[in-house]
Amino acid sequence: MSVSVIREREAFNGHSRTVLLLFQVWRGSLLACDYLLFRRLNVEGKRVLELGSGAGLSAVAASLCGAAEVAATDLTERIPLMEANFARNAGLLSKRKASSSFLRASPFDLLRPVPEVILEADFDLVLAADLAYDDRLSEGVAAR
Repeated sequence: MSVSVIREREAFNGHSRTVLLLFQVWRGSLLACDYLLFRRLNVEGKRVLELGSGAGLSAVAASLCGAAEVAATDLTERIPLMEANFARNAGLLSKRKASSSFLRASPFDLLRPVPEVILEADFDLVLAADLAYDDRLSEGVAAR
């Protein structure tokens, strides 16, 4: 199985290093994928919320592992990259009998109030693989 993720240079050629830092696949996401793909965490049939999804790799892995629904969240400006990566992997998802229609990207700034759509949803599991790289972000998550 080979998941394809658009690299930051492909999608954001010419942007500053600071912007590029926001759009890479971080080690925490890779570890979350490993954890999911080797079934150390059973997500089959579950509704999964991923906070700080970035490129969406962990969300794709959760979908491949049989999650009934995956809502991947991040800042509004990251949503197009996530959606592009979901579309890029639609063929793989369909071959594995995972449904890309149940894989969606939703804007959510963890330093702002939680959107009603997330508060009202009934998720079975929350993934948060890459949220400890910034003190303000970590404090914002911990305050929830």
